[in-house]
Amino acid sequence: MILENKKVLVLGVGLTGISVLNFLRSKTNNIYVYDDLPYTEIVEKLDNFGISNIVILDSKSELIKDMDIVITSPGFPPYHEVILKAKSSLIPIISDIELAYHYRKSSNIYGITGTNGKTTSTVLLTEILRQEGLKVESLGNIGTPIIERLTNCSHDDHFVVELSSFQLEYTNDFRPKVALILNITEDHLNWHGSMDSYIAAKSKIFANQKEEDLLVLNYDDDILRHININRKPKLMYFSVNNTIDEGIFVNDSKIIYRNEHIEEEIIDIERIKLPGKHNLENICGVLAICKYLGISNDSIEKVLSTFRGVAHRIEYVTTKNDVEYYNDSKGTNVESSIKAIEALKGPIILIAGGYDKNADYTRLIEALKDKCKVLIVLGQTKEKIRDTAYNNDFLNVFIANDMKEAVDIAHNMSSPNDQVLLSPACASWDMYKNYEERGDHFKKIVNDIME
Repeated sequence: MILENKKVLVLGVGLTGISVLNFLRSKTNNIYVYDDLPYTEIVEKLDNFGISNIVILDSKSELIKDMDIVITSPGFPPYHEVILKAKSSLIPIISDIELAYHYRKSSNIYGITGTNGKTTSTVLLTEILRQEGLKVESLGNIGTPIIERLTNCSHDDHFVVELSSFQLEYTNDFRPKVALILNITEDHLNWHGSMDSYIAAKSKIFANQKEEDLLVLNYDDDILRHININRKPKLMYFSVNNTIDEGIFVNDSKIIYRNEHIEEEIIDIERIKLPGKHNLENICGVLAICKYLGISNDSIEKVLSTFRGVAHRIEYVTTKNDVEYYNDSKGTNVESSIKAIEALKGPIILIAGGYDKNADYTRLIEALKDKCKVLIVLGQTKEKIRDTAYNNDFLNVFIANDMKEAVDIAHNMSSPNDQVLLSPACASWDMYKNYEERGDHFKKIVNDIME
């Protein structure tokens, strides 16, 4: 990819956009930027990062049609007016993932995607590789923009990259050495438009892989078991429900690795500190990569016997009056929240609701019937979730105007041995900048109540 003297339009001045702008300044002087924010806020953000000599466009600008390439951030859906204008003008649109890949200095890229479990799996794999003595970093959707490190590293550095469907949507040549898809369930349909488009975006993680590369798929996921693979990377499955001929599976409380030559026990699941069946799936997917890379069982066991997960994913907060509080703010879709409910013993007081992604909450209500005594809803979807609960005969529902009121209700409704769980089953964008801010706010309110 040659950017010298090209007119480049960057969409967004968030973390991703700023990292792209900083990189582009060494490649071209013809940099333009667009954001839905007011003009003064865009200027302020650019000034804060010391970025100058950038032309700020508005959505009506005719200059958009003159761009040579558009680099977009995850916050811009395919139906955004600037995206549509670029497409109508046949301007190539790529993500920061694609840009970083073309200017990479290392090809040791291990990409992880899926509807749920990406962050936990990314951090876990990074910790195991680090325990083995490799120089490794977590990048991508997990926090550190990929462009900042993949273009500024040694050829033998290793990178575990968490990849969202938004980022994969605008990739063309991206090719990770290893690709892991943990699961695919309904999510982000407001962004992608349909389930087929969502699956197609996820599938881009392996679209360019070759025979020497590895693709790891969840055998228990019906979509992934039947997904169309046009090229021929080495394929390895993992399963927690089935014994498989080659790959990682669970048998008699042991995680087993099997191929045509060997069958070995990796670890007894009693030694694993990470709770929940969904996390066992994440672990099995990660271990498939580890065995492919030749990582020792000793390194694997040392990490799994101490690793307790990541912030905002069924994160234990505190216990007061024999009531436990858990922060699962990263539960941004129905399937993720169902897994959080399944991971706890109950009785549960569930706090849910947030930004509406056009999801159906029927399965969430079905999952909470046996374990949840109270449902507290807030945010944009509060009435939608409440009505779904009523229509499915779950009547103990309270509406809260904000997080403080939700936690107050939970606190007042709780009894000894209850578990208060924030797992919204929705994105955070109606009330918070991101799920981290939402989770931190929940934890602060809980701790304030405890005091």
